[in-house]
Amino acid sequence: MVKALMARNFTPEPGARQIATISSGNYREAVHLLQHAENDYYELLRNWLNYIFTQNRVALQEWIEHVSNAKMGRENQKQFLRYFINLLEHTVRLQFMDRSQVAFSDEEIDFAGKLQKLANLEQMQLIVEELDNACYHIERNANGKMLFHALSIKLQYIFRNRPMPV
Repeated sequence: MVKALMARNFTPEPGARQIATISSGNYREAVHLLQHAENDYYELLRNWLNYIFTQNRVALQEWIEHVSNAKMGRENQKQFLRYFINLLEHTVRLQFMDRSQVAFSDEEIDFAGKLQKLANLEQMQLIVEELDNACYHIERNANGKMLFHALSIKLQYIFRNRPMPV
């Protein structure tokens, strides 16, 4: 799939790998996602988690502004969240499989290894549930700024292994 995306759609290899992973091998969906993909999801995710862990509120606010603006759009927001879910799935797979069997770049595999140290299986499950929930709300026209603010706060609690206040 990666080779086909690179040859037919002139997609650079890192982008083709991301799209192939997000689309789970569905070429038609991959082509659709390519039409809406304008961001490097790995870089977006790395920055987001960095701002969450370092509690850099100013940078986190700027990141949320960027992700929730109209230029990024709802399809890109959903793709980004699906990319994060796929990364978490591969993080779990890396515990039991060889690195060569995972369809991510070396940089993303290293990042998944770091995630594995930061979150246990139960925490990853909670994160996936929150990301799925966020996708659901994006599809129903949730306010992007509020959604990503709330999601950032929830992720802080999950990574710290603390219960969320009611």
